[in-house]
Amino acid sequence: MLLSSNVIKNTKVINQGKKEIVTDVNIEIKQQSLEEIKDILKNNSDNSIEKFDKIAQSIIDTARSEADKIKVQAISDAETIKTETYNKAYEEGKQSGYNDAYNETVIKGRAEADDIINTAKKDSSEIVASAKAEYEKYLLDKRVDIKKLAISIAEHILKREIREEDGIDEMIYDAVNESKNSTLIIIKCSKLHTASLTEAVELWKKQIPLKGEIFVIEDNSVSDGSTIIEKDNGKIEIGIDIGLENIKEEVMK
Repeated sequence: MLLSSNVIKNTKVINQGKKEIVTDVNIEIKQQSLEEIKDILKNNSDNSIEKFDKIAQSIIDTARSEADKIKVQAISDAETIKTETYNKAYEEGKQSGYNDAYNETVIKGRAEADDIINTAKKDSSEIVASAKAEYEKYLLDKRVDIKKLAISIAEHILKREIREEDGIDEMIYDAVNESKNSTLIIIKCSKLHTASLTEAVELWKKQIPLKGEIFVIEDNSVSDGSTIIEKDNGKIEIGIDIGLENIKEEVMK
């Protein structure tokens, strides 16, 4: 399972970390789908989550293996009984000289063999059914642990990305594009991201039909991985912490 660092920086993922504050309206928190971040968690190269599924699946596999052994042993026992029955019936029939003795012994042997096989089928089915119930119970019992682990992995990935100078460029681009009709856009960020965002803004001016001016200002009161975008009617706060809170809220439902 592979994880692309480009995916984690994709705006569809990082947009979870956006909070728009409009000065003349109530605070609005933008909620967006977390399906893509869930896909990332599922396909993460960290096999910690996968081990839960492997343990659960091993419960089923072990049960099926045990059921197969029971069936094989039952068939073997049944064949042994049939062989012994035929030999016994033959000897008894030969000694008594009557077919009735032979037929009675054979029929009895067949019935006993069939009972063994039928019992084995029933037992093996019950074993598999019980294992499936145990499988479901295991996953149910572990669901909170799995969700917490998923959140931990997401947090690790996102925080690893923001250590890069351009770690928040993609999510800023989306916010700037949404604010393109503003007459003034001011992007405030920490020193870590200032140079990269300043360079990115020059490129965005060519890509986005901005109606006003756009500036990048270093503000070390803003933490790494976060930014504040001020515009005509308010501001937008974007950050990994906001994104993680939204992820936690969604995943822990």
